[in-house]
Amino acid sequence: MHWIVSTPILFYSFVISVTLLVLACITWLLSNLRNSHVILNDLCLSSGGGTERKPTKPQLKELMDALYHKVADKWKMIGVRLDIPMGKLAGIAEKFQRDPHICLVEMLETWLERVDPPATWAAIIDAVEFLGEEQLGKELREKYITN
Repeated sequence: MHWIVSTPILFYSFVISVTLLVLACITWLLSNLRNSHVILNDLCLSSGGGTERKPTKPQLKELMDALYHKVADKWKMIGVRLDIPMGKLAGIAEKFQRDPHICLVEMLETWLERVDPPATWAAIIDAVEFLGEEQLGKELREKYITN
């Protein structure tokens, strides 16, 4: 008689557990699909003649090669344009005694670690052009975006 009363309780507990597990799996799947869309978007073939599109996600070494000697003194404004919070930028400046080259690298690492929105060459080009570095933006666009 006791198991007859507890059977519905066990059944409902099981149903609730399975439902929560399914919801967790769906959330994980949607999160990974959003991230894989960005990755697939970077790796997809362009529609023009089957030539590969260059990846839009920059690497730290490439960013340093492109920016280190040209705009290190503007690192904080680039960070603002890339939507890095002012508190984070102030922390970087304080931690590295305002050395613009080290601050630039630290700011770029912070930006590259961000997932949403993801770091792209288009964003960095927009930031440097906004600061009046149109020639640098043009060079980066030709090297990293256009075929």
